[in-house]
Amino acid sequence: MKNKICILILLLISLNAFCQKKILLLNKKNEPIQFANVKYGLKTGVYSNETGYFQITANENDTIKISSVGYKQYIILNKYIKDTVILEDDIIELKEIIISNKINKIKKVSKIKTKNSSEFYDGFRTSNGNEIATLIENNFPNNTVKLKKIIVPILTKTMNYRLLNKSQVLKKFPFQTYFRINFYENKNNCPGEKINEDNIIVKIDENSASDFQIDLKSNNIYIPENGFFVSIENLGEKNNSNDLFLTDSNYKNKADTFLMPQFILTNKLEKKITFFKNNFNEKNQWKNISDNDIKLSVNSKKESNVNLGIGYELEIYE
Repeated sequence: MKNKICILILLLISLNAFCQKKILLLNKKNEPIQFANVKYGLKTGVYSNETGYFQITANENDTIKISSVGYKQYIILNKYIKDTVILEDDIIELKEIIISNKINKIKKVSKIKTKNSSEFYDGFRTSNGNEIATLIENNFPNNTVKLKKIIVPILTKTMNYRLLNKSQVLKKFPFQTYFRINFYENKNNCPGEKINEDNIIVKIDENSASDFQIDLKSNNIYIPENGFFVSIENLGEKNNSNDLFLTDSNYKNKADTFLMPQFILTNKLEKKITFFKNNFNEKNQWKNISDNDIKLSVNSKKESNVNLGIGYELEIYE
């Protein structure tokens, strides 16, 4: 009887230690803050969804850190957090890449094709919170250059990893993953400070084209003389109701799952210009993807340059 009581007490302590909460994130205008980064623990986190909600399963003494561009970071112990959190505005000067009211005449359109491999194992899958960035150079320094679109080579077919010992044919499985497109300054051929504050959100599913196109013409994005980095940040999956999953690494293990699609890598570029980071990691540092023990089937040499072989279209103004 005593043993049963001890087990019951331990269970109650365990349930009290880890508490699941659903929280609404708002600004001072009572508007939902979408896709904010909510981080706790060493490598655990989640994003707020389109209605501003996020869900965590954390120890009561865990520190919760909430951040979003344009707002002051909010830090609080989990046991003190309320059902609704209001973030304060933060006036910051971003190195803007957006120029309005351009009246120059378009001189030409430049198209850079994607560089990829058709090999299945040349794909790179990301998990919730991962971000991959690559450099777009400006080869027209004497002109105004507008980024019209980017084309990302992806693979939407995969295999059933539970049946690895059996012969399989690649096929499509249903998925919906949402990503945010970010831009960073080029700091000595490495991503520097973020230079856009708007949320450019795209959805990729099993029916997306292998050359996934992201139209940016209406965003009026102009490339600096030394170029900039464009990144693809994994926000997580969507359910059948088109809501962002309220998940973290302790809830259905979604944050530890590598999500589709696969981004196609290449070793056909001379420079090492593709970087990777985990936004839920406390260090949150960019690492060159070539140094991340990734091997391509087209070339498994360690010294080969591994990059995300994106394509893009530019409008060159006189």
